Amino acid sequence: MKGLMRKRSGAAARLQRALSAKSVRTADSPPQQQPAQPKRQFIMESPVQFTAGVTSQERHLFLFNDLLLIAKARSGGNFKLKEKVRVSEIWLTKSSIDIVAEIHKCQHTSFLIGWPTTNVVATFGYVHNTYSKYVHYHHDGMIKYQHELIYNS
Repeated sequence: MKGLMRKRSGAAARLQRALSAKSVRTADSPPQQQPAQPKRQFIMESPVQFTAGVTSQERHLFLFNDLLLIAKARSGGNFKLKEKVRVSEIWLTKSSIDIVAEIHKCQHTSFLIGWPTTNVVATFGYVHNTYSKYVHYHHDGMIKYQHELIYNS
């Protein structure tokens, strides 16, 4: 699912609508009973720099309760979707940054993020964005968000 997304003004609302699971039916087909699924909730968005080795890329993250979208900013306020990763497949750590990035990265604004086939160092422009949301996984598969703000001083 690669496509363009509009930037900023209402980006979260448009993404929410575009990604919500809506059943498509014809006029002849009977309504289908679907199991109740939790709604997708937008959590945050942020520009970020991904670094692997000596290569850096500017990206924009859109975090939902069950999904992380990684996009590249385009002209005209649009985004090109680069990756779509389930939150359950993501790992985060503050250690091992030097193993993935050969360029020095600030420990206060960077962390290692990975999912199957990918490990990158994510560097944020603001210290408070770095760990404003931790994602913790529980044995029952539920996701808990712990808010911890790190302030610039």
